[in-house]
Amino acid sequence: MHNLLKRQLKRLGLGEDLLPDADSWRKLLARISNTYQQADRDRYLLEHSMDVSSDEMQKLHDELREATEALLYAEKERSYITLQSIDDAVISTDESGKIQFMNTSAEKLTGWQFEDCVGKPISRVFRLIPEYTRSKYRDPFIVSQRECRVAHIPDNSMLVRHDLDEIPVTGSFAPIMNKNNNRIGLVLVFCDMTAEKELREKLEHQAHHDMLTGLSNRYHFEEMLGGLVRDAQGGNCTHAMLYMDLDQFKVVNDTCGHVAGDELLKKISNVICEKIRATDTLARLGGDEFGLLARECSVEGASRVAEEILHAVRQYRFNWDGKIFEVGVSIGIVEITRESADAGAVMSEADIACYIAKENGRNGIHAFERRDATLASRKGEMKWATRITWALDEDRFALFRQAIVPVQDSSDTRHHYEVLVRMQDPGGKLVAPGLFIPSAERFKLMPALDRWVISHTLEQLAHDNLLRVSTGMCAINLSGITLGDEGLFDFILDQITRWRIDPQILCFEITETAVISDLTNTRRLMDSLQYHGCRFALDDFGSGLSSFSYLKELPVDYLKIDGNFVRRVCEDPVDLAMVSSINHVGHVMGIKTIAEFVEDMEIFNKLAVIGVDYAQGYGIEVPLPLDSPFDIDVAELRKSNG
Repeated sequence: MHNLLKRQLKRLGLGEDLLPDADSWRKLLARISNTYQQADRDRYLLEHSMDVSSDEMQKLHDELREATEALLYAEKERSYITLQSIDDAVISTDESGKIQFMNTSAEKLTGWQFEDCVGKPISRVFRLIPEYTRSKYRDPFIVSQRECRVAHIPDNSMLVRHDLDEIPVTGSFAPIMNKNNNRIGLVLVFCDMTAEKELREKLEHQAHHDMLTGLSNRYHFEEMLGGLVRDAQGGNCTHAMLYMDLDQFKVVNDTCGHVAGDELLKKISNVICEKIRATDTLARLGGDEFGLLARECSVEGASRVAEEILHAVRQYRFNWDGKIFEVGVSIGIVEITRESADAGAVMSEADIACYIAKENGRNGIHAFERRDATLASRKGEMKWATRITWALDEDRFALFRQAIVPVQDSSDTRHHYEVLVRMQDPGGKLVAPGLFIPSAERFKLMPALDRWVISHTLEQLAHDNLLRVSTGMCAINLSGITLGDEGLFDFILDQITRWRIDPQILCFEITETAVISDLTNTRRLMDSLQYHGCRFALDDFGSGLSSFSYLKELPVDYLKIDGNFVRRVCEDPVDLAMVSSINHVGHVMGIKTIAEFVEDMEIFNKLAVIGVDYAQGYGIEVPLPLDSPFDIDVAELRKSNG
C-alpha cells in the first residue's frame, strides 16, 4: 500500500516527503477499519431494533386497546349504576325516537318495564296531557327532535302511566350529538311533582281560606266579589252580597273563653252552609263576621236566603260546658248591578246595611237602599273616618282638660282633671268629640286615637313643669276597642318611662260596657298597670243592668256615676236614690266616687249632702286647653255656695 502511494505521487509530480511514515499509516488504517466495523454493528443493531420495535408497538397497542376497553366498560357501568340510582327518571332513544334505555326511576313513574319498552316509540311510553284543558299541545319530544335543542315539559303536565293513572311531572328533552355534531338520539330527564303539587295546593288553599272554619277568607272573597262586579257591569246578570255579623258572640267568648268562641264559629259556619246554594260562596271576613256571594240572584232572592239563614241561626243552641247559649245574626244585603262601582263600594254598602240591621234591634235583615237617609248618615260617618285618619297623619288633634273637684273638704291642693280631645279641621276650627268619636269607634280608629292622646299628654306633662307638679290626677279615657289591643300595656309603660312621668298621677277611665265586652283582658290590663302605680276609674257607672256584679270583679279606684242620674238628682227621687246607692256601695268597697254632668251648684250642694267625693261638669268648669293656667279655687267655690 505504501509503495502504491509512492507511485501515484510520482505520477502526480509530488514528492515522497508528503507521505506519512509506515507507522502512521497503520494507525490510520486501524481507525478506518474500526469505523467501518462500528458502522456495520450500528447498521445491524438498527435493523434488529426496527424488528423489535414493531413487535413491541403491537404489544403496546394491544395493551392500550384492552385498557381503553376496560376503562370504557367501567365508565359505562358507572354511568349505568348512576342512572339507576338517581331519583330523576331517564329515558334515551335513537334518532327515530325508539327507546334504547330506561332507568329504574323511569320504570316506576311510567309503570312500564324496560324490557317491554326497548325498540318502542317513546310516545307510547311517555304520554303527556295538560292537567286542566285535557287537550293536545305541542309535544316537547317533537320540538327537541325537529329543532335539535332542549325542550322543556310544559307546566301543569300530567303523565299518563301504563295503568292509566296520572301524575304531575316536569323535565326536558335534549338531543344527543356525536363528534361530528350530528344528532344520534334524544334523552329525556323527568321527575314526579306530586309532593310539590300537593304542597303548592296546600299553600294556595291556606292563602285563600280561613284556618279556623275552612271557609274562604276575606282576601279570596274580595277577589271573587270583584269578578262578580265586573260581570254585572258588563250587563250579563245581577248578583247579591250578604254581610253577616253574629249577635251575642262576645258573650260566649268572654264567658267561656276563646276555645268556646272558636267552636261556636265553626258550628255557625256549618249552620249557614246548609242554607245556601252550591253556587254560592261563604267566607269568614274576620272575627264573627261572614260574607256570602249569591251568584245570579236578585235582592228578593237574597232576602229569602237571608231569612232562612236568620231562622236557622236563631234556632241553633250552642252547648258548652253545661251552658246553653242562643246566638243571633244581623244581615245586610246589597244587590250587585250594572251601577255598582267596584268591590270596595259593594263591601262598604253591605257593611252599612248590616250595621243598620243591628241598629234596628239585632237579629234582623236590612237591604241596602241608595236613598236610605239612615245609610246616608252612615256614609257620613265613613267620611268622618277618612278625616280622622287624615288628622292622625297630620297631627291635627288638640288636648283639653276639665276639672274634677273634691266635693268634701280635702287637704289635697293639687288639681284633678280629665283629658279631653278635640279635632282640628283643615281650616283650624275645633271639632267636638261627639262628631268624630262615634265614627272612630265604628271604624276601629280609637286605638290609634287613644295612643295619640296618651303619648301627647305625657309629653306635655314632661315639658310643662308647672302642669306636672300641679297635677294630682290626670284621667285619660280608653275605649273598649283599645282595651283589646295586646300591645297597649307595653305602649303605656314605654311612654311613662320615656317621659319620666310618675305613674301615680295617671288614672285611666274605662266604660262599664267596654269592661263587660272583654272582662278577662281588661282585668289583666288593670292589674298590670296598677302594679306599676297607675289608677283606674269606671266611667258611666250605673248604665248597665249588672253594674254591681261586675264591680266586684274589678280593681277600680274611682266610680264615675252616670251623668244621666246626676243631672236630675235634685228633682227625681229615683235618680237621687240611684246616686246615693252607687255612692254608698263604692264607699263600702273603698272606692271614691265622681259625679259627672254637674251643671249647676244646686247639684253640687246635693252631692255634698249625699257624700259624693268628686264632681265634674260644665257647672264647675268648661273644658280648657291642657296648657291653660289653673284658676279654679275650690274653697271659694264652696264658700260662694255654702
